[in-house]
Amino acid sequence: MKNSITYRLWWLEQKRMVYRGALTFDLDDGKWLWEGQSGSFHSSFGTLMQGTGIEIHHKGELKELFEGDIILIAKKNIVQIVKDGQTGNFTTKPSINYADWGWNETMCDHRDRIELIGNIFENPEKI
Repeated sequence: MKNSITYRLWWLEQKRMVYRGALTFDLDDGKWLWEGQSGSFHSSFGTLMQGTGIEIHHKGELKELFEGDIILIAKKNIVQIVKDGQTGNFTTKPSINYADWGWNETMCDHRDRIELIGNIFENPEKI
């Protein structure tokens, strides 16, 4: 599976997050893979969150950031990663003007200044 998008799932019934590697969408054959098994997915299972493709160091290992993650940027701003419904791009809520910090690039270019502090389901108090 060379061409895939990584997702995680907030499993509503079990009140737990199913993380990376367990759920992927294969772009080549258009099928969901649940822990390596092909099948279908129904949104009533919970909330699906897409991976951003941005990996940061978190507690000594590389971890991909996902839609719904709560991050601390440059030890200044706590924001949530969201997907823009019109463009499909990932952004932050509240929105951040990177130029205000003297950055000309995007969040992706400053991953060494990003700290993962939780997600909206397991840590809603951090927003």
